[in-house]
Amino acid sequence: MFTPPGPASLVALATAAALTLPAAAAAHVGPAATIAGPDPAIIDVGGVAMAPDGTGGVVFRRTEAGAPHVYAARYDGERWSAPQRVDAGQRFTSSWPRIGAADGGRLVVTWVQQGPPNQDSMYSAALPRGGSRFRPPTLVDFTIGDSRAAFPSLAMAPNGDALLVYQRVTSFSDALLGNDYVNSQVRLSRFNGSRWSGLGVPVNRIPTAPLRRPDALNAPRVAIGADGSAVVAWQEPDEALQDRVWARRIFGRRLGVVLPVSPTTLGGAPARGAADALDVAISSNGRAVVALRQQPDPAARGERPRILVNQLDEPESGAGRAFGGPQVVPEPAGAPVPGAPRVAIGGRFGLLTGWAGGGTGALAVGTGATAPASVALGPVPDGPPPVLAQGVEGRGTVAVASPEGGGRVVVSELAGAATTSSQGVSGPVGGPVTGLVMAGAGNGNALVAFAQGAADEGQIAVARVDAPPVPFAVEVPPEWTNVRRPLITWQAPPNDPRPRDYTVHVDGRVVARKVYDRGLQLPLGALADGPHRVTVTARSRTGGGQTTTPVSTFATDRRRPLVTVTRRGRRVLVRVTDPGGGRRASGVAEGGTTVDWGDGTTDDGLTRRAVHRYADGGPSGVLVRATDDAGNVTTLRRRLTLPGPRRPAERPGPGTDAPADGGDDTATTRTAARRAHR
Repeated sequence: MFTPPGPASLVALATAAALTLPAAAAAHVGPAATIAGPDPAIIDVGGVAMAPDGTGGVVFRRTEAGAPHVYAARYDGERWSAPQRVDAGQRFTSSWPRIGAADGGRLVVTWVQQGPPNQDSMYSAALPRGGSRFRPPTLVDFTIGDSRAAFPSLAMAPNGDALLVYQRVTSFSDALLGNDYVNSQVRLSRFNGSRWSGLGVPVNRIPTAPLRRPDALNAPRVAIGADGSAVVAWQEPDEALQDRVWARRIFGRRLGVVLPVSPTTLGGAPARGAADALDVAISSNGRAVVALRQQPDPAARGERPRILVNQLDEPESGAGRAFGGPQVVPEPAGAPVPGAPRVAIGGRFGLLTGWAGGGTGALAVGTGATAPASVALGPVPDGPPPVLAQGVEGRGTVAVASPEGGGRVVVSELAGAATTSSQGVSGPVGGPVTGLVMAGAGNGNALVAFAQGAADEGQIAVARVDAPPVPFAVEVPPEWTNVRRPLITWQAPPNDPRPRDYTVHVDGRVVARKVYDRGLQLPLGALADGPHRVTVTARSRTGGGQTTTPVSTFATDRRRPLVTVTRRGRRVLVRVTDPGGGRRASGVAEGGTTVDWGDGTTDDGLTRRAVHRYADGGPSGVLVRATDDAGNVTTLRRRLTLPGPRRPAERPGPGTDAPADGGDDTATTRTAARRAHR
């Protein structure tokens, strides 16, 4: 059973300048690709998604025939396809577009289509692997009540499974609690790669209890990992009508138990303030982190909201049945009231948290469950809050809308406490940034999508971030091999699963270029006997540079062992040597020699030397089989004529049975341990 680390080793960014001044360039932030516009019909950007293999998509809304409709474009890892309308055939207003991406270029888009009062419907359309057009819209939920408060959250796994959580509001006021509360249920639907199905029961603890009026700060969130592990988090009042944050694991089509996330006490005092502004992230092996904002006691003066993070360990760990406890994220000195936090995790223990408020932002980078220290992110204008994604080995990405140059998005790639690259991106005609979203692939790569421009020249643009190169593993034959065409295999780079091609180097020489598979059988004559050093270089197809494996070593030896047999009288000596010599010889295998002396005696488990004395003279023979460490085998048969009298053959006397095999019943097999002939 795996035990997570205790107090985490945390890495804090030293200064705000470290986020804006690029260090040694190791990552690549590409220019923004214009997906749509400039066009006065563009309304907003709904979401962006990226799968681990580098494919993805973006969804946005555009007015057509006087009504807002949903459009989406696919990214194949190198190029963007033309956007296409997803809610084809639907005449009324479409809202709340969301998008998910799976490996192979698969996309799922969800949205709400306006219907009669309190009868709006949730729809979806999928773009399958290899397809060029979205399939016709299919129904997810016939009625979600009033769509003004849907606030859906969509998450998709690399294998094509997806989860959608949303509010189903039936009344925007409660008879006892007034207009601040609604009659609503938190609903969850699952996509299995071809169709949607509801989980049947609401997510919230008490489905009949009123919920706080939905908004962007208390909307439910869902996250799903590469292994199918999933977590949903939401806000719901407790028995004292204190707004708390809760979560459940999702096991296929079954909901786990309700787990409290926000605290009931904080700093030794009851936490009487509301918990809101939640966000959730999950790793590929099921570790989940929920970030939230804890409001102060309404009766207290001078207290500030606090940003908290709480971790749910992997399901296989002993601590994976409950959250470990909320941790306060320290704020930078002089920071204003914090806004809604965003959280991302990468690798097994990476943690990245960011938020903005009062015109400035803050960022925290760390590992494990303990909340990291924070530093100022610098000026953040009013508008879209910062967005972020986390990769492997402490790498992360943060994007901030900036008014500089008439409007742009500044994308910074982080590696621990340093910024490896920072670049401003913009649409073709610039303008204020009105929407900003980011999707990470889980390996450090990300897509940053934004809506930009004045009302009469709206634009949808997306920039790709390629994480700094991460070394990957290469597998070579064992320490010694006798194969004439050894097979070299390797894994794809963690942050570039679909590189353009590979180059294989052996002993500093290029033996193959433009290899597209993750394996190569070396050509005949490429290797001489002796040790060899192998590296493989992956070349990115998206401008991310080259990534090279660490050096792996092995050796070849194709010469068979040499066996000599020497006789002196009736004493016979067998010697085994490896003829390669020096670094080109693997050596005789320990215990890899067997000698059949021909007189009913066999010695096995020998290595380099064996001696045998025959009791009688006459014709005989020796059979030797020797193996070296590379697997080469020599078999030698030698006929001998031994001096001295022959031993007469014994005949069984009357009433005596002969041996069943017709041989000598006194024959023995002597091991090296008994004879010690080395």
